[in-house]
Amino acid sequence: EKLFELYVDAENLRKSRWYLVNIVQQEECAAFERFISSLAQRVAAENPGVDDLIKKSVNEGKGIIGAGVSIVGAVFAFFFPPAGIVLSLIGLLLCIVSKLKGANSKKPLIISIICTIWSAGFLWLFFAIFV
Repeated sequence: EKLFELYVDAENLRKSRWYLVNIVQQEECAAFERFISSLAQRVAAENPGVDDLIKKSVNEGKGIIGAGVSIVGAVFAFFFPPAGIVLSLIGLLLCIVSKLKGANSKKPLIISIICTIWSAGFLWLFFAIFV
């Protein structure tokens, strides 16, 4: 995984009137590459668990998306309960997967469970009245 990527051109030659100067900087590019490589190695050595933190952050994001889908499902459940319960269950599934993959926060899972119960209640009410 790359956290940052930078491209430096060693040559920037005048091709038209919009490129005002010619730049040839082979030695400076080589010096910059040596510097940035050593800096990247030093940062990687000082932060050994950064990859795990990135993965946890991605998993947290999936849980938050799941909670959002569940909230949308709860709103849909008020107007059309079958669609609402489906969306709430999809959001709950996303939150469960996020939690199983190591997400720390329980808030998205709790929100998703509440929204799923809400949607199930409206689905029960829908079938009790209209069916």
